[in-house]
Amino acid sequence: MALIKLKKKTIQKLERIILFGIFSVYSFFIGKLLFIRPREVYKNLSPNFVPFETIERYIINYEYFNFNNWFANIFGNIIAFIPLGILLPLILKKKKNKDIILYFFLIIISIEVVQITFGIGRFDVDDIILNFLGTMLGFLLILFSSKRKNK
Repeated sequence: MALIKLKKKTIQKLERIILFGIFSVYSFFIGKLLFIRPREVYKNLSPNFVPFETIERYIINYEYFNFNNWFANIFGNIIAFIPLGILLPLILKKKKNKDIILYFFLIIISIEVVQITFGIGRFDVDDIILNFLGTMLGFLLILFSSKRKNK
């Protein structure tokens, strides 16, 4: 019995190490995507504090945008944060759901604040909305899969 408990603890530790490794790689790539760009790209862009302004512009005027740019600005902001919505709850499994959702929000706000503070991006409240939507989609996937697993 003690051997089974030892194996179970070893497996749990290994799972945790792998999870932190995946989270680290994800964090590196998301950091590179969001922060490693030439400053000139954002030099003439002003921040957007009006909710849904950028989203509406991309949806209504879609024919004026390059498809890759359009897709990246709408769906890329969602897709890029789905892994955060999956990984963070797995890492913080003892935390309450409302705390995890608060962490999502704080992480996303922090990203936008860093971008505007250091001039390595453009603050856009719509990015916050879309990124948060992505984290929530990932979080819902985890919630539904754990409920199915428990049944």
